[in-house]
Amino acid sequence: MQNTNDLMAPDCIKQIDQFFKINQRVAQSTGSSYLCYLSQIFAPMISVYKQYSEWISTSTRQGGIPDSLIRPMKALRRDILSLISTYLESETNFDYFNANFLPTLQAMVEDYQNSDPFARDP
Repeated sequence: MQNTNDLMAPDCIKQIDQFFKINQRVAQSTGSSYLCYLSQIFAPMISVYKQYSEWISTSTRQGGIPDSLIRPMKALRRDILSLISTYLESETNFDYFNANFLPTLQAMVEDYQNSDPFARDP
């Protein structure tokens, strides 16, 4: 990401979140064949997730970001996880997923466990 400050704009957060919501519906409709597209967006999707998580955690510890931005950031993170979950519900062969996506997701779980409890979603 070239300028992460652009990601703090409320309209940008809404547009990115809308992108993931649309992709969740596509994943639900296409089932396991969504893997082809998920492979293309997975790395940037995880980068976006990590950036928003970092901002949420920093804000929880130090303040500085208004709640009016934190709430949509948390919603965006939830929608990313929901997209992954939607895909997994329809997948029948997990070999590719386990080899290519699972290590990154395990790192996200560890990050979640180590994060400030107030930065987590219920």
